[in-house]
Amino acid sequence: MQKSKQTNKKLSIPIPQNIVISKLVGRKGCNLKPIVEKTGTHIYVNSKESPAKIEVRINEKKEIPLFDNRINDAFNRLTDLMNKISKQGNKKVDKVKKSKKERKGKKEKKKALKKVESERSLKEV
Repeated sequence: MQKSKQTNKKLSIPIPQNIVISKLVGRKGCNLKPIVEKTGTHIYVNSKESPAKIEVRINEKKEIPLFDNRINDAFNRLTDLMNKISKQGNKKVDKVKKSKKERKGKKEKKKALKKVESERSLKEV
């Protein structure tokens, strides 16, 4: 991921299309709040633009760490978070595919059992 617009106090990061914004933010902001608190920044998710973007601004009320380090630290943490979400999303898709294959196998087994049972009942009559 590349930094798109950067000044001393502002950064805009495009959100990849494979990332669901609600997963990025987390329940009640649980994914973004720790980044905000640790880096001394404000984070705003702008989903009105295409592609959606994360806008990071310096919280000037907080004095630690230095301005440049805050933006870079927030960028690194957000990038790590998006990579983690992206990997989790792929794993869930794989699990769903496996379960569909398993279901298909179970359906075939049930059909075969019904066929055998119906053949047995015909022989008995």
